[in-house]
Amino acid sequence: MKTKLKPYMCYLAGMQRGSEVGSAVGITTSIDAIEEKFIELCIKRLLIPPNRIIIEERGGARHVYFYHSLIYRRLKEINEKKTRIFIRDSDLSRGYISGIFDANGHIGRNSISIRGMDAGDELILDRLGVHTLHGKILNISQFITLIKGCSVLFEHTHLPGNERDPR
Repeated sequence: MKTKLKPYMCYLAGMQRGSEVGSAVGITTSIDAIEEKFIELCIKRLLIPPNRIIIEERGGARHVYFYHSLIYRRLKEINEKKTRIFIRDSDLSRGYISGIFDANGHIGRNSISIRGMDAGDELILDRLGVHTLHGKILNISQFITLIKGCSVLFEHTHLPGNERDPR
């Protein structure tokens, strides 16, 4: 049975691609807001009962996951076909890139980067007008425009230059 692809499934596929939790659907994070968004999507969108979501603390990070073979296969399928699915700027592409960024992104003082990007991820970003070099985002303003409103990490990070004048 084919199901229609939704932006929240693309977001979860991006997060899943960036996390290593074995054959479970899950994430590894130390940021509370990302953990809350993942749990909210699982409960409200995927209808996973809260008692099936497992949270483990290991090495300063939390592993949040659940076992569901159908959802796991669907997310794996999205990740395998990502270069054919995310061809143009759409809610699906934004969801996927935001998921990757929330799972593996880093915002520095003058740079934004994503760890562990493969050639397919860089191709998707290039199609969306965002240029990268070894995981570092070269045109930051275009990337921010792309993920704004979708990324939890971006929304909860204070960027330099946005301070109010203290006068």
